Amino acid sequence: MRFIWYSTAPHIGVGYGVVAKELTDRFLKEGHQFKIATKYHQGTTLIVNGIEVFDGSELGLIEEVARTEDYPYIISFNDAWTFAKQDTYFETEKWVSTLMMDTEFIHPTMIKALKKSKYQIACTEHGMRELKRTGFNPYYCPVGVNTNVFKPDIEKRNAFRKKKQWSDDTFVIGALGVNYGTDRKNFIGTLKAFQKFHTKHPDSILYMHTDSMGSLNSGLPLKWVGESCGFPQDESGAVKWVNQKDYHLYQLSQEEIVATYNGIDVLCFPSKGEGAGLPLMEAQSCGTPVIMTATTSGPELLKGGWLIPVDDDDYEFSTLLTWYANVRPSKIEEYLEKAYQAWKDGSIKEEQVKAREGMLAYDWDLVYQKYWSPMLKDLEDKLTEEKLGLTAGDFPDWSVVYKNLEGRLLYFGNNCADAFGCFTKCEAADFPNLLGEVTEDRNFLSRIYPLLPSKDGFKVAKNCYYHSCVGPRFIEEAQKMWDYLQNYPKVRKQVLDFSENANWGDLLYLDDIQKYPEFRKDYANILQKCYVTGFQLTEERLNFLKGGGKDLIDVGCGDCRRFEDYKKAGLSPMGVDINPEWEKLPDVVITDARKLPFDDNFFDSCISIDVLEHIENPMEAFKEMLRVTKNKLLITVTPNYDKTLWEDPTHVVFWSIERWAREFKELAKVVKRENGTFYIEKEEVKKSD
Repeated sequence: MRFIWYSTAPHIGVGYGVVAKELTDRFLKEGHQFKIATKYHQGTTLIVNGIEVFDGSELGLIEEVARTEDYPYIISFNDAWTFAKQDTYFETEKWVSTLMMDTEFIHPTMIKALKKSKYQIACTEHGMRELKRTGFNPYYCPVGVNTNVFKPDIEKRNAFRKKKQWSDDTFVIGALGVNYGTDRKNFIGTLKAFQKFHTKHPDSILYMHTDSMGSLNSGLPLKWVGESCGFPQDESGAVKWVNQKDYHLYQLSQEEIVATYNGIDVLCFPSKGEGAGLPLMEAQSCGTPVIMTATTSGPELLKGGWLIPVDDDDYEFSTLLTWYANVRPSKIEEYLEKAYQAWKDGSIKEEQVKAREGMLAYDWDLVYQKYWSPMLKDLEDKLTEEKLGLTAGDFPDWSVVYKNLEGRLLYFGNNCADAFGCFTKCEAADFPNLLGEVTEDRNFLSRIYPLLPSKDGFKVAKNCYYHSCVGPRFIEEAQKMWDYLQNYPKVRKQVLDFSENANWGDLLYLDDIQKYPEFRKDYANILQKCYVTGFQLTEERLNFLKGGGKDLIDVGCGDCRRFEDYKKAGLSPMGVDINPEWEKLPDVVITDARKLPFDDNFFDSCISIDVLEHIENPMEAFKEMLRVTKNKLLITVTPNYDKTLWEDPTHVVFWSIERWAREFKELAKVVKRENGTFYIEKEEVKKSD
């Protein structure tokens, strides 16, 4: 295939350059025809390993080369921020963008930039999830590590430590990465943590493999930071520095980098966010354990070492206008201590083995063959489809259909009548197997096909409650899938033939549903009958509630399905719900959660599961819960990253988990959070402004 590869040049020794070299070497072996456009030199053309490398500082030049020399794709391999911040993009239809997702959530400006691209590539599972969450359908192509080069080597370790004059009795902590002005690698936190750590463990050294003083344009004066922590700027102290001349002129060979990883005992890498996470991978491939932050790609890439947990207080809003996890120095010190104790008692060897073995799955040859090569083949196939004006093959790619709808649906099995208690005959099981379909995985069919496709749009059964539960996002996704299926005449005929002969009673077009108010009048009752939540009433949660006292109020109790568990735990529950469906149940009061008919401190504790996101002005309800509760509250909410939030048309609050946390903390004491579940202890209710 022919394409232009836009990235750091493969002869530049930074992370992007290393990845570019590994990939372009394999592109050549596989017979692809490509040029490299790079922004690291101007106005000239170089030949590097037989590949033409030209000045790519002007995006218009790259597009002109692609147009005049007939390169159908421009594949960019760099941080999407470079496009988002400059508000400049490839305007051509040829752009394939690669996302290095080093923030917790994808920012709207990056979404804007990526929407200009024809296809997207995610290099981490974290990036994949974020792209899918925001409406993209990317390829997944992780970066790799050359495990034949980056590997444990005792001779390199001994030589490196001898050269540095470090004994085997010295615990050597490595810190590595680019010295950004935003301190994304958290060097300041590392130095501050090492200050206390070294006081307790004078047999330790911190080796800083980075730019020590920054520059006029970026970077921080890290030697000054170290000096303020009590470490001299020269080599006489416990903080050591890589040779700055070699570092800046890229004169450190790959062999010397491998020796560095082998020479340290642990890589301290409490990054605020990582895209590809190449240092993580290289260190572990050398058998060196890593201390990493539990954010972005950290959890998926850390195989041997220690993961620093992140809580709400760790997040800070950066100059890139998004959230980063800035773990406190005390946390870094805590995990340095864990690594040190493992070094002392010898258990660090287990982490060394796990690190090396975990990285073998990321070997470049494996990663390229499994992900990159098929991706390029698929891009080539898409060119063929475009030239022919049709979609290749007689049948749809059913895996694409399933994959696109994955996570956006609620699964009720094949018979929606059983789930919703209605008697309309519109079971998904009646729908025929479609040509080429993988029938063992029809999850989406139980929801998409009661929306009966027709030539003029979706039809529904007038008295089918099932469709009253279909949210706007699902309708949009279902329409996209139907548009896709219509590209296949045989499949389209199957669907339309079935639709013409379906016996579903009175049918109406989906667009006309709003004309029939009775169609939705019992929506809340019906939805509550098939109540589904991922919340688990664990022993820990019950013990937390019991710690407040015996009397419990369940706000939004529904059919009281949790009451038996409460009673077994020794609690005395009373329920509150707005749905008159449960009026006849004992111990249930029908009322609005924003106006609870109880005295102050009437109950010892309170629980409310997936309720607040359904209430306009939810904090009014939360204040009421606080008012009638004496001690403890357990509150679960659905944050805005949860796809089910957008599926349910009764959800009216679309807050981030961070906003929920801040709102709760304004009124009470949040002692713990587990995903969307908050453990809260009552403080004096603060009055709003």
